[in-house]
Amino acid sequence: MKFAAKLTLFGGTALFGQTVSKQGALELAGNVHVIFEQKCNDCHGSHLKKPEAKFGHVLDLKRLADNRDYIERGKANKSELFRLVNEGEMPPDDQQKNSPLTREEKDIIRRWIQAGAPHELPVALPKRVSTAPPPRAEDKPASARNKRLTLDQREQPAGVIFGEITKQTGVIIQYRAPIKEPCLSIRVKDGTVSEVLGYLALCGNLVLRWNGDAAVISPVVPHAPATPP
Repeated sequence: MKFAAKLTLFGGTALFGQTVSKQGALELAGNVHVIFEQKCNDCHGSHLKKPEAKFGHVLDLKRLADNRDYIERGKANKSELFRLVNEGEMPPDDQQKNSPLTREEKDIIRRWIQAGAPHELPVALPKRVSTAPPPRAEDKPASARNKRLTLDQREQPAGVIFGEITKQTGVIIQYRAPIKEPCLSIRVKDGTVSEVLGYLALCGNLVLRWNGDAAVISPVVPHAPATPP
């Protein structure tokens, strides 16, 4: 969930036709650099003689962003790097050196790729804690969202995948398919319903909202063109 686009930028970074300010790009790159240093550098750092998967330049953001095998600038849902971190394959479950990426850290990586994967760093890197505090009881999402499942679906209509999620978890999914239903792919092991549906909605350009324990998924409503004065 390919198309080509040519964008001309003036003082900003592409974000699907919008721009991110210079300061915003610096902040994104700085945060991503710190996240990669804390969570990924032990296995994929340039200091290693034999980095995992023969990938040893995780802190070189320009080199990383230029590698089309990992990143497609402006398209997180098309980028293998985001799939790996979003589905929990990086860092892997059996990797004891670092804690898993938090939801916030995954979202920062997603927004960094969406913004064109800027590589210029701020003068001072942001200070980030490597682990998130446990959520408060009142912050926990509804129980249905926390149900866990395993999926391996390739190029299937969105409705078919949603049906499989309901079959595995019992979670009610109210789905209104767009005129041209997207075919989606996902591979996840022991993920939560909330994470899986959030990823699928992003990939399929769909809107996800929750009505109690039921997930409501619908097409994105295009904005009406501005009325000329």
